[in-house]
Amino acid sequence: MSRAKLAACMLLMLAALDAAEGQRADQVKQAVWEYCQDHDVPAIMAMTKKVKEIAAA
Repeated sequence: MSRAKLAACMLLMLAALDAAEGQRADQVKQAVWEYCQDHDVPAIMAMTKKVKEIAAA
């Protein structure tokens, strides 16, 4: 995995864990990791933005 993709994945991980508010953190981590494996950096960043928007609502 490239550094850029790993960095994007970590941003998504942080956003997802924040949105989950501590519930089922292990499942959130697994889902994010699987998503990152199957998608490219722009898609990961788009999902990060979407998760942040959902968390802010």
